[in-house]
Amino acid sequence: MNAIDNCRRFRKTKNGLLVNLYHKMKNRKGVDFTLAEFRQLYLFNRKFNELFNAWVKSGYKKALKPSIDRINFRLPYKINNMQLMTWEQNRRKGNIEVAIQRMRPVIMRDINGGFVHKFDSIKSAVSITGYRQGLISACLSGKRRKTGNFEFQYAGVHENPELSR
Repeated sequence: MNAIDNCRRFRKTKNGLLVNLYHKMKNRKGVDFTLAEFRQLYLFNRKFNELFNAWVKSGYKKALKPSIDRINFRLPYKINNMQLMTWEQNRRKGNIEVAIQRMRPVIMRDINGGFVHKFDSIKSAVSITGYRQGLISACLSGKRRKTGNFEFQYAGVHENPELSR
């Protein structure tokens, strides 16, 4: 048996699955807890064990694989912002969250912070400005400061775009 086969077998154990989930979370949104704390939290958790056993019984079907979801998708992985569900449930919830994210109003500002335009969504900002969605999204997530000579930010619920900064 080679190292790759051993790794695949380990990932189908409770410990292996938890290690894999932890590292995926850490790479995506960062975590403020250790692997040991994560394993301690879930290794003997009733729901985790029910999901794990159903996944094993299914012959390791991906849709039934236990998964960790962020309750509030806008916040990072924190102990009080996580819940267990199947991979398929998490995928469906993620699709809904992406649609919600795209429907948030977006504010366009000049490089001095002056209001330029308010868009109904990222999609609307893309079609009107001609900038690529990835560039606008990078501004909205804080990965970029500006696109072209403009800054983009999500509008607040009760925001006056002329005053907000």
